[in-house]
Amino acid sequence: MRAFWQSALHYVPADPATAAGWIVLTDPKAQGPNISLPPRDKPATTRGWIHLDLYTPRQRDEVDRLIALGANRYRWRYRQDDDFVFLQDPDGNLLCVVQHGS
Repeated sequence: MRAFWQSALHYVPADPATAAGWIVLTDPKAQGPNISLPPRDKPATTRGWIHLDLYTPRQRDEVDRLIALGANRYRWRYRQDDDFVFLQDPDGNLLCVVQHGS
């Protein structure tokens, strides 16, 4: 999970992993929030209530990039005016790639 989110967000580890295995990823430009990731031995078995929305002016390219990093498309009934694409990260956590701007 760490490698996926580090590449997806272009973040870097703030510090080495803690003794308990937690890792904090941070925006090297100090513009975005930190993301704290717990250690995991296996993918989640239930759908979480929180997911990240990633905004981009080039949604199709970003979806393709995230799939190449290990994400999968999540089955969703889209409406005609939806501006997002649902994906799952390699551990099964949901995220949306939202079209933003031109």
